[in-house]
Amino acid sequence: MITPILLSVLSGIFYVLSFAPWNLSLLQWIAFVPLFIAVQRLELHSTQKQTDSKKTLLRKIALLGFIVSFIIALGGFYWIAYAVEHYGEVPFYFSVGILLLFCITGQLQVPLYLLLRHLAQEKFFRVKTLGWPFLGGLLYVGIEATYPKLFSDTAGNAFFKSPWTRQMVEWGGPFFLTCCSLWINEWVFAAYQARKLKIALVPLALFAFIQGYGAWRTHNLTQAIHAAEKGPLLNVAIIQANIGDFLKVAAERGSTTASHEVMDRYIGLSHQSISASPAPDLIVWPETAYPSLFEKSHSAQDLEMEFKIKQFAKEFRGTLAFGGYDEDLEHVDYNSMFFYRDPEADPFHLGTRIYHKAILLQFGETLPGVDQFPEMKSWFPNMGFFGRGPGPQLFPVHNAQGTQFSLAPSICYEGLFPPHAAESTSLGSDFLLNITNDSWFGENGEPILHLALTTYRSIENRIFMVRSTNTGISAIIDPTGEITDETEISKAVVLKKALPQRINTWRTPTWLAPIFINFCRLLTFALLIYLILGLKRIQQKPLRN
Repeated sequence: MITPILLSVLSGIFYVLSFAPWNLSLLQWIAFVPLFIAVQRLELHSTQKQTDSKKTLLRKIALLGFIVSFIIALGGFYWIAYAVEHYGEVPFYFSVGILLLFCITGQLQVPLYLLLRHLAQEKFFRVKTLGWPFLGGLLYVGIEATYPKLFSDTAGNAFFKSPWTRQMVEWGGPFFLTCCSLWINEWVFAAYQARKLKIALVPLALFAFIQGYGAWRTHNLTQAIHAAEKGPLLNVAIIQANIGDFLKVAAERGSTTASHEVMDRYIGLSHQSISASPAPDLIVWPETAYPSLFEKSHSAQDLEMEFKIKQFAKEFRGTLAFGGYDEDLEHVDYNSMFFYRDPEADPFHLGTRIYHKAILLQFGETLPGVDQFPEMKSWFPNMGFFGRGPGPQLFPVHNAQGTQFSLAPSICYEGLFPPHAAESTSLGSDFLLNITNDSWFGENGEPILHLALTTYRSIENRIFMVRSTNTGISAIIDPTGEITDETEISKAVVLKKALPQRINTWRTPTWLAPIFINFCRLLTFALLIYLILGLKRIQQKPLRN
């Protein structure tokens, strides 16, 4: 059992190293192969020695998968302990306990897949064929897409810095890239198992096709981007003020000194952005940069902050987009993005426009079941419970020449969800605008992983993204998924870029990804039901003398 365990550990390490910040994405193509070899050794030993019962073998297979899932969760999400300790204001040992609970439950698609894989191969694939690898990739996606995950990560996200590989995302989202990865992993294992070179040609051919398609599509998109850049441009300035946790919390809790320091930092960097040519048409501050209610002030301090913003807007005369808080007539708070322009410089009379965040972070901005049981809010007094906005919307912004650009906003966590960006794009957006605050998660791990997961929204929809964060990483992402401009973590900086209107290129239908995912789910459920019914028939069959 020692060798299978070591092989499982190797698979977990390969998987983790393929992701950001290590970005050894080539390892993802073979990450599961050591695990499959480990399972094969268990199966052969059980068959030859007849020492394990069926249940014991299944338990051992599940254990191997659990080892991999635990390593994936620990290696990719170790920063959860830091976030829980600082954001939740709880003792360190409690935050470590939360991390361990996440490691135990967060990535169980791996052992679930191994169990289904073993049962399906035993039932249908006694003679090894190339059919199983194809089916296996679809089943893995069916399991992972169904399993509840907090951060919507999947194996395909490992390729966010692989310029050709990531282009396959447009045919089914990151899950389709995961499927391709599992196909290659399963076929590589099949070649190893059969010791036949001709089987190894199958994964090589698939890999070559993915790279060839990606190279062609990247060239096609690059030409479309160059053509769009000859048309109207919107000059954008991203302000990364690097406001630390302590200062941010103090400002949000009403410290006058902290609030003014926060505003002075953002306004000072914004002045810097407009002093250099070309002047921006749009200045973007990150999530909750304004640490109070905007234009619904409850105190003299809030009025002073609001006055500072409006005075700057008079000088700027462009559009200022910034994160803050809003409140409705029923005193429900919202995590919001404001679009403000000085009324005297607003020939279009748009006024202050507000976007409310619609997809809330579980255990950070809301709790499962809190809408049905509001009394749960009293159990967690330090947690901010926000209302949900109506969903994707478009907001017009104009450049100095009066050309209108349509922006599709999202706030932090919303950037992880393909349907949100797809609906925004279908409304006719010119680019996606994401504001984020990653300061609660520390400098290591989470900022680059969050950027990696968000990057795919540009590839899926073939659209530019502007991403503004408090402490980094702020970035401009083009329709190929290339991060053309980015900031360093924990640095106060201004990032400026001229962006074109929506590029002219063909786009795959937005319904392809959900159809692919739902097909994988249905296939998985159908196989499960068949196996369960078959097991019941065997148990009910009378014994013959």
